[in-house]
Amino acid sequence: MYASSFPLLRKKYQKTLYKEFLGKENTLAEALRNARKSTEKAGEEEPVCAAYVLYSSPTLMKKDITEKQS
Repeated sequence: MYASSFPLLRKKYQKTLYKEFLGKENTLAEALRNARKSTEKAGEEEPVCAAYVLYSSPTLMKKDITEKQS
């Protein structure tokens, strides 16, 4: 789904990303955007979201993955 160039990432960003993608009906791009907004609101000083690069279709949804595995 994504790759990171930073060795250590903020837990809040990761938790929000997975919660937004796996727990809601968001596309992967929406989940990434919501995680970035959440991190900004929390006052994170480091640009954690800059470490994530999307290597997938931005319209990918959880159901697209689970339906193919069934």
